[in-house]
Amino acid sequence: MPNTVLSSREAGFAWHNAMFRLTEADVFRGEGGTLLAQQLTSQFVLIFVSRGVGKLVLDNAEIRLEPGGGYLCPPGRTYGLQATMTDGMDVNLLQFDVMVPCEEGNSWRPARAEDVRAAGQEFSFLLRDAGEMIIACDTVIRLIHSQDPLDCFQAQISFQEILHLAVRSSRQQSENLVMSLWEVKQYMDEHFQQNLSIEHLAKLAGVSPKYFVDLFKKTFGLSALDYLTEVRISKAKRYLLHSGAKLRDIARQVGYQDEFYFSRKFKQSAGMSPTAFIRSRSRRVAAYGTGSTGYLIALQVVPYAAPMHPKWTAYYYEHYRDAVPVHLSAFRVNEHWELNILRLAEAAPELILCLDNQSAHELNKLKDTGGEVFMLDTSLSWREQLGQTAEWLDVSQEASQWLARYDRLVLQARRQLKPAADSEKVLVIRLRKQRMYAYCNRSMAEVLYGDLGVQPAYHVSEAQYDIELSMNELLLINPDRILLNICRESETLALWKQRKQSAEWQALSAAAAGRVHIIHTDPWGEYSPAAHERMIKAYLLILTGNRT
Repeated sequence: MPNTVLSSREAGFAWHNAMFRLTEADVFRGEGGTLLAQQLTSQFVLIFVSRGVGKLVLDNAEIRLEPGGGYLCPPGRTYGLQATMTDGMDVNLLQFDVMVPCEEGNSWRPARAEDVRAAGQEFSFLLRDAGEMIIACDTVIRLIHSQDPLDCFQAQISFQEILHLAVRSSRQQSENLVMSLWEVKQYMDEHFQQNLSIEHLAKLAGVSPKYFVDLFKKTFGLSALDYLTEVRISKAKRYLLHSGAKLRDIARQVGYQDEFYFSRKFKQSAGMSPTAFIRSRSRRVAAYGTGSTGYLIALQVVPYAAPMHPKWTAYYYEHYRDAVPVHLSAFRVNEHWELNILRLAEAAPELILCLDNQSAHELNKLKDTGGEVFMLDTSLSWREQLGQTAEWLDVSQEASQWLARYDRLVLQARRQLKPAADSEKVLVIRLRKQRMYAYCNRSMAEVLYGDLGVQPAYHVSEAQYDIELSMNELLLINPDRILLNICRESETLALWKQRKQSAEWQALSAAAAGRVHIIHTDPWGEYSPAAHERMIKAYLLILTGNRT
């Protein structure tokens, strides 16, 4: 989090001529892990931590959050919240609209993120005494959900006071111990090749080893030794690809004296051995489009360039962002394709994998980058597409091995799911803004209803559909289980909160039985082998609670 102090002069310049309207307020509580999945906001969001430690994932950046601290997230950004595993975290989220005068001065327009930046404001804050803010947030959250119009009016007034507190507050300057931890973390980044013991690191921080272990995990969300492993393996990947050194020498360069122990740690972290990792990167292969990445990963080919984003490609971002040198934009669906082609032209990959549904103009631009372009035939099944890709890359044996493993997973899953599959009918629902749709994409048709044998609750002649439903129609269908995909932007999320509390929704059999499950576009919206494997594991987890 930036150490910027917001002075009263800056605050007045930034805020004195704007109008604010609170639209939603809530508190999120969690005891560890993901507290709020990455989502796109169309409004300003004031984030305030009343308890615990965690991090805010803002677009591709990670920002530490602590009690009394917060962040002002502008519209058009993606954000998510993660709590540490030890203490958990309570986070207040206040969503609001901002109106500012137009330049001509006789009308108003919605404020944008650049309006706030132009005022010289940083978006972070840390209160010296958070008690007043905690009470104010509790009050606003209670009042904004009241049925009394005067309570809602009071919520707007109290919200103005919260904004005033946040903008006027400054970062605490006496963070000696926490700053020591950040300095120790930086020391680990720079001295990872040395034998770094907990005792040595604790001495640097000026605390006991036991307290250091607890405090490091509480502050950063993982243990000091796990973090050191992350740093070492990340460095090892670069050495493996660029140094040409022997494996035992690379192991020593990153702090491991035993190359066999290094290989085990590498496979645990990267999902493949160092040798397989080198083989997967023997050629510069780019994935143009998220689905393309899922074909390469299944073949143990880590792409040289691929779309990476913590919301739209969450799995690949989490597991492969350090291994993929060139990150293409994954913002929404192909929105920044021209920028991606420029990045590919600079990266100069030898091979580019993409789908055959690109426009002629886009495809010509892609071919101009200089790499050999291979297009997956979208009229074929994913199994046939995998075979095509494997033949193109000359890794057909890897494709056969992957398919054999996938088929074993399907058999195992069908055995576990058989009691539920025989008795339950399942409906996938897609929510976007005020509309609700019975939904089935190609992956769901072939994997959920095909490979797993799940019974659909909705029947139409087409295998794939996206048909708007009214609440009355949903009540008539009355599925035994609902898989719910919610567009993760502020308007849809606010409407879903209202809908799930309605009497009509509660009358659904699935809702009454606790069988409504939130699913995410990653992996359920991706048509690729790697995504299908994750879909099966995700559905097993929903029904059995067991990870495979």
